[in-house]
Amino acid sequence: MTTSLNKKRARIAKKTGGMTTLQITIGLAVVALAIAGAIKGINKMEQAKANDELNELGDLKLQVAQYAASRGGDFTGVDTNLCANYFFDKASVSGTGASTKITNRWKGTVTCAPATTISTNDSLAFTYTGVPAYGCKRVMQMVKAEGVTIGGTSVKTFDTAMNESAAITQCDAGADSATIVYTFAR
Repeated sequence: MTTSLNKKRARIAKKTGGMTTLQITIGLAVVALAIAGAIKGINKMEQAKANDELNELGDLKLQVAQYAASRGGDFTGVDTNLCANYFFDKASVSGTGASTKITNRWKGTVTCAPATTISTNDSLAFTYTGVPAYGCKRVMQMVKAEGVTIGGTSVKTFDTAMNESAAITQCDAGADSATIVYTFAR
């Protein structure tokens, strides 16, 4: 009796253009799988951005040391325009002179200025804005900078290890727009 009732319901649904419970369930399952796939894809893209950022920061550390060696270790007068020309891929740079803009992977900006680690102007500070919490936390796991500040809070200094708990807290506090300052010494 149940089988004939189900057949009758299916015929009625077909005639009236309605959907059976099974069809609705299958449709919802397909939508759920599509959403899960999209989320997984977004997570992989964010992970790739963070990995690329780590590679760039590693290169940046080497380039800062090379620049310092060729100029006596003093970064006086270095600005964003000079950093754009020496340290960044041209695809991420727009404008010239005082209006130079460096764009990071998350569409935030990067600025550059001399900093002091031990003696005046012995390092360069690179300020990255608009870094999402996931990217921030991923980069903090492995970044090799002498100093790191997130959202105005120092999480690593020249003579200390990364304070991972503080870094995670600050990355989360920045939500999708953390500001990170990486300091690289000569």
